[in-house]
Amino acid sequence: MSSYSFGTEHRFHCIIKLLDEQVDSINVEFQRDSKGQFLLDQACDALRLAEREYFGLRYVDQHKQRHWLDCKKNALKQLKGTGPPYRVVFRVKFYPVDPYSLKEEITRFQLFQQLKRDLLHGRIVCSFQEEALLGACIVQSNLEDYNPEEHLPGYVSYFTMFPKQSEKLQIRIEELHQSDLGGMTPPQAEFKFIETAHKLDTYGVDPHLVRDMYGTQLYLGLTLRGVLLFRGSMLAETFKWDTIRKFSQDGRALIIHAVFNEKKVNHRYFLSTDAAAEHLWKCAIENQGFYQSRVTKGLKRTNSFLRRNRFSFSGTTQKEALEHSTHLERKEPTVARSPPLIRPRRSLQINSLRPISDASTFEGFSTHLANQNHSTPQRDSDNYLPMFTLATSDGEDETSSTDTQPPAVAAPISLTTVDGHARDPLPDVVEEEEVMAEERNGGVCESKAPSTSPAAFQMESNHHMESILAEATEALAKSSANPKDSDAPLANTYSLILLILLTLITSILIVFVLFETDLPIVQPLQDLWLVEEVRYVLYEPSKAWTANRWHDFTDTFIAPASQYVTRQVDTIMTRFKN
Repeated sequence: MSSYSFGTEHRFHCIIKLLDEQVDSINVEFQRDSKGQFLLDQACDALRLAEREYFGLRYVDQHKQRHWLDCKKNALKQLKGTGPPYRVVFRVKFYPVDPYSLKEEITRFQLFQQLKRDLLHGRIVCSFQEEALLGACIVQSNLEDYNPEEHLPGYVSYFTMFPKQSEKLQIRIEELHQSDLGGMTPPQAEFKFIETAHKLDTYGVDPHLVRDMYGTQLYLGLTLRGVLLFRGSMLAETFKWDTIRKFSQDGRALIIHAVFNEKKVNHRYFLSTDAAAEHLWKCAIENQGFYQSRVTKGLKRTNSFLRRNRFSFSGTTQKEALEHSTHLERKEPTVARSPPLIRPRRSLQINSLRPISDASTFEGFSTHLANQNHSTPQRDSDNYLPMFTLATSDGEDETSSTDTQPPAVAAPISLTTVDGHARDPLPDVVEEEEVMAEERNGGVCESKAPSTSPAAFQMESNHHMESILAEATEALAKSSANPKDSDAPLANTYSLILLILLTLITSILIVFVLFETDLPIVQPLQDLWLVEEVRYVLYEPSKAWTANRWHDFTDTFIAPASQYVTRQVDTIMTRFKN
């Protein structure tokens, strides 16, 4: 693999990992001002893809948070902190609504590779029969027709296709491969796989672990139909794209603004971090914009009351992608399929013999996801959501190599001495405490034998309690002798309030002098383009808004109150004269 080139100062190297694990990664050289679209075009050109609107590049930042590479922004700024060398993965970003609309076989092959990965990592959940059919399509695509001389009993066990692959499932896959799929070519078997997966409710679901306002754990999935919510293993709620007005983010919360029965409702869901919420917020806006074929916008609330971050999707929509596929005219490139990836035969566990239940209840969905990852990052210090073991939702760490080894199990340590007898670890602890005490006493440590008799223990406890009481009494006496010390926190609070008031008054005076006076000393500052921009963009609208609110307040409250007071005064004066 390539690394960062020190000879070319303004050129950088990026490694693009593909969907097919047996194909070497693509090494791309890009410049400092290159956009994300340049890297995506390089990957699509290497794969000879023309229908590239459905694909994207994903990476993991230094905080283990996933991101989609924005094609219209600077690539180096987005990948900052992840290299060199910089690493991204090539994935399907928008799943086609109609697989029949894909014109070229090479595009369908990449979609097949993505769905096969989703199936392996538990993102596609279906019934036992559908699992067997999907597995048989994979076997047919790799081995083609069944040959009893080459394919001995148990040959399916050499394929890893599901997170839990039982022996019963493998036998059923072999039966379908031998009987129902005979005569299918690899492209036909792959399209049969895509067609079967497309009919499932979990087709194209990217699960995000969230919690609702009551603290209930949910899985939020973005699909071509809308936003799906799974509670445990049940499909709890569906938000169709045409019922969602917009998405907004507020800290860790994603807010869905929807319309039900002509009423506007807001649903708030919480994620583990602000970065995870921002990632889900952007993904939701992009998915809605692509499938609704319109420009969508979202609002992100920040700590500053003067500004809010906005994000909008203005990329290629589904309608434009379909039109591009319709007018695509070129000689289709041949698909270079890799040889069958045969892994060591899987050892079956006793609990793996249970098949996954029917997909109508989505049983097993949360179980699969709990053993896989999603868009939420891993944080050891964050106990808000359950932690996951892998680094990304589809089972690989984009910043690591292809081969991932299982974590090693630490063997129990035997504490033995030279003569072979067991050694008590307590002396090591005592020695450590003695070293710490020696450091606190300036290098002097007195080693004392621990007292084991109850009388001695009681005597030490009484002595310790007396010393604590004596220290507390002394501290209380000092506090009462110096009452000013107890008022220190209150004085600090007063000082802080005074400092805030002075800062506010000074800021108001500076704004007044800068925008409301014509003093010669501030004329050079008033001519600066930044000051003029602030004046006409921020100050003048704020001033007009404040004036309008003040007039509304006076017309609503002050004017009636003054009229009432005037009438009362006139009444009193009239009575006094009479």
